[in-house]
Amino acid sequence: MLLLTKALAQTKVPLELNDDGHLYIKVQINDQESARFMFDTGGGVNIISAELFNKIHSKLHEAGLHTGTRHNGEKITGMLYEIPSVSIGGFRKTGVIAGKLDDPVPYDGIISMNFFEDVPVTLDFVNKELIIETKASLSKISPATERIHIRLFRNGKDELSFFVTICLDDKEKAEAEFDTGASANMLMLHPRYMELLNINKPAGDTKDYGYYKYSATLPKLSYCNTGLFKNNVFVGFKEGLIFDGLVGYGIFLDKKLTIDVQKSEMLVWH
Repeated sequence: MLLLTKALAQTKVPLELNDDGHLYIKVQINDQESARFMFDTGGGVNIISAELFNKIHSKLHEAGLHTGTRHNGEKITGMLYEIPSVSIGGFRKTGVIAGKLDDPVPYDGIISMNFFEDVPVTLDFVNKELIIETKASLSKISPATERIHIRLFRNGKDELSFFVTICLDDKEKAEAEFDTGASANMLMLHPRYMELLNINKPAGDTKDYGYYKYSATLPKLSYCNTGLFKNNVFVGFKEGLIFDGLVGYGIFLDKKLTIDVQKSEMLVWH
């Protein structure tokens, strides 16, 4: 069972923004192992690398099998484990549930939104900090912000991600998974949006677009019913995508973004 130890004040830790567009923070496992975790809102569940697992496996307890679904519909089933404690700065949780990643990765694990389910967290892209908020600090943010409604997606008790409504060139709307693990400037859409947006692959085009059926530049991407937008955005159209789309955090790179799961909203501020 997951227990929560709340910080008495804001907890601030450095937020690393890599050239690959991913976000990383330093965490401490079981009050002794220092580790570098990716912050991934699309990850669903917390994950530890095989290398970290091998270091701490004697202190882990099996927490049951879990089946997750990737954005292309692929099912992934694996054992979940209970980690005695995970700390970010002065913020500490006990009984944290995580899966194991067998593929080699250049980091020690993934922190998902499940970890922040009961506490607001701010990504301060200006000062490169991750901030775990308190009720008092959150109240100072709330009055002067753009608000974005988020639709929570849960799969069992241990998986949590969320979707946002984006507007595509002021013509169409899409329910897109908000995924910081997919890099800053990611915009992926289901191929049906090619027709809706009047984007046609040229006749006779035999170019291999690799991961995508086709890619193009979208004149404008915005968060519906807000003043938040970006022009000339790369978009890839992915065959097999099981939802409308997937979007990264690029619009917020000169801002601060607070994710509040309990209120199902994101706050955007300066």
